[in-house]
Amino acid sequence: MRERDLVAGRDVSLAGVCTDETALAYARPITNVSPRPRAVSRQAMRLLFERLGGADGPSRLALVEPEDLVRRATTTLFT
Repeated sequence: MRERDLVAGRDVSLAGVCTDETALAYARPITNVSPRPRAVSRQAMRLLFERLGGADGPSRLALVEPEDLVRRATTTLFT
């Protein structure tokens, strides 16, 4: 973007998958979708303790739904 003199939020929209804290750490706060690291950690620990407690069975996939898109300085509505 720098090579083409483009500015996020003015010329192009930019969104990232990162925590809200990371998104707010930049000079221009980034529009983001949070992967919810705390919720992922809680789910992983729940599954681990089930296994340690003797739960048996096949491996399973446990999904944690991401939070909604949070609009910040790096997105714009083009008309």
